[in-house]
Amino acid sequence: MLLDVKLLYLLLLLVCINACGGGGSGDSDGGRDVDSTSNALNPNLTGKIFQGCDGSYCTLNAKTGVYTVIPNTNYESQTNKFPYAAMTDFRGTVVEHDSSGFLVLADNRHGSTIFMQDYDGNYLWELTSNQELLSGKLSQDKQYIAIFTGNGSVSSTPTLKIYGVTGDYINGKTLEKNQIIWLRDNRLLYSIGRTFYFTKPASTETDYTLTLPADPNSVVSSGSIGVKAISPNESQIVFTVAEVSGSFNTAARNSRLYIMNLSGSDIRLLATTYNDDDPSIIAPSWSPDGRWILATEGYSPSRVRYGDDLLGTTYLVPADDPGKIYNLSENANERSPEVMLFRRYDYETNGITSKGTGATFPWVP
Repeated sequence: MLLDVKLLYLLLLLVCINACGGGGSGDSDGGRDVDSTSNALNPNLTGKIFQGCDGSYCTLNAKTGVYTVIPNTNYESQTNKFPYAAMTDFRGTVVEHDSSGFLVLADNRHGSTIFMQDYDGNYLWELTSNQELLSGKLSQDKQYIAIFTGNGSVSSTPTLKIYGVTGDYINGKTLEKNQIIWLRDNRLLYSIGRTFYFTKPASTETDYTLTLPADPNSVVSSGSIGVKAISPNESQIVFTVAEVSGSFNTAARNSRLYIMNLSGSDIRLLATTYNDDDPSIIAPSWSPDGRWILATEGYSPSRVRYGDDLLGTTYLVPADDPGKIYNLSENANERSPEVMLFRRYDYETNGITSKGTGATFPWVP
């Protein structure tokens, strides 16, 4: 497999750099030196980031910036298990704040499959379905699955359904496809427009809502909620609000990063660009230790090409200072000194980069 060869080259490159002492004296990154000769591109970070890469799924070590292929995730090559693999849409998704495994939806016109794997590539369980699977998430206790299903019609509204992992249907409701988050007590959280919806446990029935203030003088004066992430202790939520947004996960223009308590109190602006100049912040993700928010700024979904600056730049924003508004910029003189560039190895080129990937960065312990 091509990816395996590239990973081998990367390992040889790292061995050569460490043995030969190459790489210069390091690169100043917002007050923290990132030594290109070390294996810690992002010192003091913990956990891993779940990513699709070159026909498989990978984990990105947050500290070292190195990708590792998850075994047994080259689904399109597994024709014995997936006879229609070439025409199947595989969607992997993490479990909130959990490192034991991830959920995969395998959808095609001949039938669909829902299965869970651990990060060693072992299949843990599997369900079959005759429904069109659009997206889904597994609850934190791994007892329930929330799935958006369709009926094959582009114009129809999807249905959000909850099942037990044994396949028992629990309840559902018609709802536009959305980013859903399972809370620890098995409530669901999603958003529509400027409103957060909290369901009853293991139910699609709304328990209560929180709507951002409409006052033009408020902290969040206008725009719609985009991607959101819950802190590991579930006390806070970080979210984007965009004036112009193409979808719930790819904000376009005037998209800023906000934070508030899960109760709806203490809403504040967390990050924007220098001088608040046309921000385009997307895809926030919370570090497992609760210290950092990972987010990308500058992504342009309408003209994206791999390796182009239009992928935006990925930053680490501190989450534990309640009095700060942080500036994001590739220019160190414009970027808040507490904000760091998130470094990773580009699995296509093996070079070190801080560019985004055009996708979210789900961060797990």
